[in-house]
Amino acid sequence: MEKQKYEVVVDDERQVDKPMIALTQCEVTFENRESLDRCIVAVKESTERLNARPVEEVQYDWQSPNGIRGLTLYFGVRWFDKAFFDEHRDVYKNSMHDKLFSKFGVNAQSFKVNHFVAA
Repeated sequence: MEKQKYEVVVDDERQVDKPMIALTQCEVTFENRESLDRCIVAVKESTERLNARPVEEVQYDWQSPNGIRGLTLYFGVRWFDKAFFDEHRDVYKNSMHDKLFSKFGVNAQSFKVNHFVAA
């Protein structure tokens, strides 16, 4: 099998001067490159929206870089508020996200998600 190169597709993590209380690492594999590319565009648009928020309002943010290997997208979420994390850690399973994911041919069960909580 040919080795697949890791390609960075989003690398503009902004500095947030708050302690990170948790980190979520995610990966999702797509059926084809078209679906993956559509998702990358959506992640970039989301990054722009998140970066527009004033830092004092930030409860979570993307961890960068986001990258791909083959048809798999790897990304992370940094969490800065414990109560917000506790309430939203599995938000990717809700109906709004399910509708969004369907545009890319995936669903919540397609994701591998690992949460790491600071001690």
